[in-house]
Amino acid sequence: MHLEESANVAQLKSWLESHGGAFHPSVKLVSDSSETKGLNAVASHDIPASEPVARTPIDLVITSAKARNCICDILRPSPAEILTSETWSERQSIGLYLSLHSLIPRQVPRIRSRHPSLLHRPYVSALPHASTLRAAIHFTDDELLAFKGTNLYGATIDRTQLLREEWQKCRDLLQSCSSELAAKLTWELYSAAATHYTSRAFPSSMLEENPTLQVSSQTEPVLIPGVDCLNHYRARPVTWLVETRPVGQRPTVANDHTPADAPPFVAVIPLTPTPAGAEVFNNYGPKPNSELILGYGFTLEDNADDTIVLKLGGGGGETWEIGRRWNEQHERLWQRILGSLVEDEPTFEDRLEAASMLMDMVQQKLDALPDTMAPRSMRPEVAQMLKHYVDGQRDVLQNLLEFAASKEEEAIAAAKEQGVELVFDDDEAGEV
Repeated sequence: MHLEESANVAQLKSWLESHGGAFHPSVKLVSDSSETKGLNAVASHDIPASEPVARTPIDLVITSAKARNCICDILRPSPAEILTSETWSERQSIGLYLSLHSLIPRQVPRIRSRHPSLLHRPYVSALPHASTLRAAIHFTDDELLAFKGTNLYGATIDRTQLLREEWQKCRDLLQSCSSELAAKLTWELYSAAATHYTSRAFPSSMLEENPTLQVSSQTEPVLIPGVDCLNHYRARPVTWLVETRPVGQRPTVANDHTPADAPPFVAVIPLTPTPAGAEVFNNYGPKPNSELILGYGFTLEDNADDTIVLKLGGGGGETWEIGRRWNEQHERLWQRILGSLVEDEPTFEDRLEAASMLMDMVQQKLDALPDTMAPRSMRPEVAQMLKHYVDGQRDVLQNLLEFAASKEEEAIAAAKEQGVELVFDDDEAGEV
């Protein structure tokens, strides 16, 4: 099978190999046929299960510390304390570092040509152009307005405001070195870098001896060039191989694609075979469509990991993330609502009132959901995301409504056990 790769991809692969990394010989990185023009990893020949499909030297992993060091090196004598302050985020460091590859061409009169700190130029050159990104911060005004009535609408506004504040801080930092660089750091460039960060970052726990996607207070997001070229497929079984021991201090790796003399690396290994012509996938772990839209720019139809965020007690109240399936979170929410009504053992009247409160809350959320069939000025990919997202939100809310109805039935049954027959007339209930 012939799959044509672009010049940028050829440079990316050559750069990766020159540092001791590699893609599987049968993995080809080709542009998809959609308007987003992203890269897909496609198998040119059958790839057996359990063979590494991408291997990245740990030295090429982009961490916030590496990014800060490079920025300080390039912008000297810019004050390093700005980059280590609490107001400077990991995303700002990596986002600005990625942006500098575009801001500083290979030959610049006043800045050292081919700056050694800009190590990742082939990687950055292969990243999708800003015009192809579909994460929520890249929506048009009309597209964002279509999500009004959902949690995502407010989350996108908040995310955009935060990123614009970060962008301005980055411009201020550049201004201290070069007003020309500051002027070149446009919102389009920085927002694209931020999206590359959110859509491609893995937790640093992926680099540990026992790799895991689990995020904790001890982990930080990192970029793994090469490995991050694989797209997400929910529940696709994959494993990770991390080798941190120096050459000569580890056993021979019995695999042609992970040689014993490779520098310390991280590799992704699908546990199922990939037939020729099929896409080679990674698994980013369970993610609801809200997170996929906000940080990545795509959705999954009938996403089993969809959730909705409910707030109790007004705008400053508690938030509860509820999933599609009934689970302990549903019960915790129920107990919290009951606890807001009575401290002692609840009566059936208390349970009826709590069920009514929950059903009213859910119904308000349902009524606020936008009509996905209404005519709007939207790009097709965004319209599809809207439908997948709203359908998922509606399913979560309908399930929660059924849960509340079951609690109401339990209260009615408890009343009957006490000899009380409840009569319901529309929205009113009485005792007989």
